[in-house]
Amino acid sequence: MAATTPTPTCKASDEYVAPASPAAYVMWHIVKKGFQAGSVIGVAAVLPAMVLWKKVRDPTALMRALGTSAVTGAAATGALGALKFTTIDQAGFEDRAYRLHYNKGQNRTDCFSFAGAFVGLAAAAVLLPRGVAGTTAGLYGMALVGGSAAGCALGVAAHVTAPEGCGMKCPRKCPKKVKQPEGEQAKGEKA
Repeated sequence: MAATTPTPTCKASDEYVAPASPAAYVMWHIVKKGFQAGSVIGVAAVLPAMVLWKKVRDPTALMRALGTSAVTGAAATGALGALKFTTIDQAGFEDRAYRLHYNKGQNRTDCFSFAGAFVGLAAAAVLLPRGVAGTTAGLYGMALVGGSAAGCALGVAAHVTAPEGCGMKCPRKCPKKVKQPEGEQAKGEKA
């Protein structure tokens, strides 16, 4: 009888490799979510307010406002995250990084929002006028960020409205059960 090679249950790409700095990984997650939240708030509140009440019709100005909203969201969550980091120990960072790595909803949201942000950035680069009198490179750059934010918000909306298993293939598969890091016990377990 020929020897058979056991079939692995997961691919090497599915294996969790701890980041060099779990705290930086968690902070990157916090800033991404702040950008996403600022983008959604910008599309849902800032743009309608500018169009309806301030009567702004210039697409570059609207995209700059949306970019400012997204950057403000990222900066605010980054500052709040840094404040929260003072109360988290190394094991807490490692646990959170592990859980974020395998969180299917977070990974799916990130896939959709990154795709949308890239499309929005490309669309803004092609469609927004460059070199308008009185604009600087910084203002145009913020308008490009606004285009990326618009796409990011649409990506988040696509994630929310699209049925599970639709479209995007996200790179990480979740294990059946999230394991506890060594030395940690689940809440309610006795030693």
